Amino acid sequence: MNLLDLTKEYKPITNTWNSNWRKNTVVGIHKKVKKPKKEKKRKTRIIPVSYETYIKSNVWINRRNEYWKRHKKVCAVCLSTIFVELHHAKYSEYNGKDKDNHLFPLCKSCHLEFHQEYGSSGDMLQDTKFFILSKRY
Repeated sequence: MNLLDLTKEYKPITNTWNSNWRKNTVVGIHKKVKKPKKEKKRKTRIIPVSYETYIKSNVWINRRNEYWKRHKKVCAVCLSTIFVELHHAKYSEYNGKDKDNHLFPLCKSCHLEFHQEYGSSGDMLQDTKFFILSKRY
């Protein structure tokens, strides 16, 4: 291979500059630069395994506080403001992403009455709505 063959294979660097390329040397060749990938910081969230641990966890406490910031702390049945709790009408997962329309504020006595009447199943949305409407009016 002689010098003439090398000049045919590689282009000499010109004065133009492209952000995807860098100058290797003054009389070098163009090389493509790979940008280093940014490492994404993963948020680690421990998902409690049972209802009892979920209700006592910071995940639920934060979610409950978010709900109370947007809604009044009044029982949906008797309109009491004493000992108001949030009733889960539907659980998707114990991850703190409960929808607002699946949570209902009930005082302690109405909450207890609901569970005595309907029990505790996975999807209580229709039962909860019926209970609130039938007891309120």
